[in-house]
Amino acid sequence: MGSLFRAVTSGYDNQKVVEIRSSEIVEQQIFVNCLELEMSIGVLPEEKLTKQRVIIEADITVAPSGDWQADDVKNVVSYADIVDDIKKIAAEGHMNLVETFAQKIIQACMAYKDVQQVSISIHKPDIMADVDSVGVSMTARR
Repeated sequence: MGSLFRAVTSGYDNQKVVEIRSSEIVEQQIFVNCLELEMSIGVLPEEKLTKQRVIIEADITVAPSGDWQADDVKNVVSYADIVDDIKKIAAEGHMNLVETFAQKIIQACMAYKDVQQVSISIHKPDIMADVDSVGVSMTARR
């Protein structure tokens, strides 16, 4: 233990002090930033006729891989698979609500057994002239 740790804990009963190993990963995040897709989404008549740009952000908490030394993608939730899942959902056909799109993405992410939490944000940057974007954010936990 370092000298600072000893100095800070010197007044404590040593049996109550817990040493945390620096290499113990307790949480792992997968993220997808600014995935830009063209899709049919919205309730306005013009949104039903023309695809529009959406930007998806995903933050996914997964159980850390216990077998990281194997250096094998089979041992982790792949961000490439997550991106493919989102693209497939966007290509399914028209959706009225971004909330529906977000829920479908959350369901797809939660299908991976190691996923513990999913936060999704969906931006529609071109629908309103006086703002950068509008949209929704949702979070689900196991």
